[in-house]
Amino acid sequence: MSLDRVDPECRPALEAFRETAGGMNDLPLPQRRAMVSTLEAQLAAGVPVSDDVVVEDRTIPGPTGGPEIPIRIYRPLTTQTAAPGIYYIHGGAMVVDGLETGHVDCLRFCSELGAVVVNVDYRLSPENPHPVPGEDCYAGLVEVGEEEIRWLVGLP
Repeated sequence: MSLDRVDPECRPALEAFRETAGGMNDLPLPQRRAMVSTLEAQLAAGVPVSDDVVVEDRTIPGPTGGPEIPIRIYRPLTTQTAAPGIYYIHGGAMVVDGLETGHVDCLRFCSELGAVVVNVDYRLSPENPHPVPGEDCYAGLVEVGEEEIRWLVGLP
């Protein structure tokens, strides 16, 4: 990819990412996962938890016959009434990443938009082949939509 079409302010970060993650897709999956985790931890370490966001890790029921699903909830500290909600499914093509993926974005969405953000984790492929990751995401959405969101956003 040519950098001449990239905003000059963004080029150093993109170049640093290329140096760190270049060739990542050629690595065996365990090494790729470790590299992504390291990159995510480095990114998250540079962003302090905002004083106006409460972060809570919980589990909710998974799909029938499946394990509980970890979720991370981001709530604006000042919200006393209903707030918009965002159900965030981390990237990684359902093969890499976890709750730390998107942590910085979730903090920002919560703080800047005043939204309650639910970041859902799911079992990864290939250890858990299709349709397991998608079923985990859907089960989390149903659970949040039916039960948790009422508490999260202050509805009766």
